Amino acid sequence: ECMVEILPIPVEEIELNVQQIELYEGEHFTLRATVKPANATYPNVLWTSTDEQVATIAEDGKLTALHKGNAQIVAVAEKNPEITATCDVQVMFFSSLVQAIKNGEITEIYDLLGRQVTDIRPGVAYLMNGRVVIVIE
Repeated sequence: ECMVEILPIPVEEIELNVQQIELYEGEHFTLRATVKPANATYPNVLWTSTDEQVATIAEDGKLTALHKGNAQIVAVAEKNPEITATCDVQVMFFSSLVQAIKNGEITEIYDLLGRQVTDIRPGVAYLMNGRVVIVIE
């Protein structure tokens, strides 16, 4: 009788698509985690935020900027919690976004139908410089 033991292939490293990001209140961004080796037996990662008042992270990596401040998003290998990767998040006041528009730093503002707009209102979603921004103020 021959017995074969199949050993799991552990996650050795997690890489994120960004290590730091600046967002305005109400903005979203999707973090993507790549585990190495690619053939790890248990490749799942768990997400946490060091300050959920500033930024939250969903199971699928969707990051939501809530309030001005700093937080760190941590990805942890589900079966090997010593393996982590982090993303530093700085959330800026929405009023900073308005100022950036006035200063000409953000020039491409569109409604969700693709029409260019010149002003922004609370409770409305816009596309700005290729990113979806929901105005919450």
